[in-house]
Amino acid sequence: MPIKWKRSPRFKPSVILQKIDSVRTVNPQGGASFSGFELEDCLPALESMLEFPAVAAEVDASTLVWRGLAKVGKDLTPGSFLAAVNKELSDRLATKEQAYTLLTAISLRSQDVPKRLVITGTEVRVLSGTYPARFRRSRDTLLREHRVPTPPTPAHYSRVIVKVKAKSPTAAVNKGLRALDIQRALWCLMGNPRMQLAFGRSPFSPINVVRLGSQHTLHLPTGEAATDGAWFEPAFSEAALFRIDKPCGFNGSSKH
Repeated sequence: MPIKWKRSPRFKPSVILQKIDSVRTVNPQGGASFSGFELEDCLPALESMLEFPAVAAEVDASTLVWRGLAKVGKDLTPGSFLAAVNKELSDRLATKEQAYTLLTAISLRSQDVPKRLVITGTEVRVLSGTYPARFRRSRDTLLREHRVPTPPTPAHYSRVIVKVKAKSPTAAVNKGLRALDIQRALWCLMGNPRMQLAFGRSPFSPINVVRLGSQHTLHLPTGEAATDGAWFEPAFSEAALFRIDKPCGFNGSSKH
């Protein structure tokens, strides 16, 4: 099933595409470049007008839209864009899955939870110490060379590695964090207060007791960096270490 335009009178893709076309320059060698800041507002609007098939669940939609726009030829129309974005999806789906390892952290005690969990086919390991040696050097290099606008992950957070298979680095990070967030939601159900009053605090302050670390890096199984960059939590707020009272039989491996 291909990507389609959503059927709604309020969606007018031709209007958005005309705005994008006004700041687009087609390169004679292929591809396109864009100028101005209007594109940043148009991309989310364009993405919201598209209906993605189930097979595209593991492919980053924003990347599909961006690459589709870059690959359209001279005439940018709803039809030509849809053909380009579907071609990009086909190319992505034909790509073989690769193993990746996501390094992050979480604000709970490692001894209170299983050391290994399998969530939606993704393996999550909560470490009792630091990351394996083969990952540390490349992670330190990435975070040193790409200084992200967030404080370092607190030392008391438990380090986590997520093993995932995906067709691209971006898909791997999205898939890994989604699996970890599913498990984190269950822990938060156990630990979050039923009612909380805030006096003088920002309404955007986090309420979950189990939170992710501030920085995430993606690696190949050998330990090398999978991409030249790092991911981060833009509104990171340090959490106290959450402690879970172990229910009976909580040790060992768990699957969800």
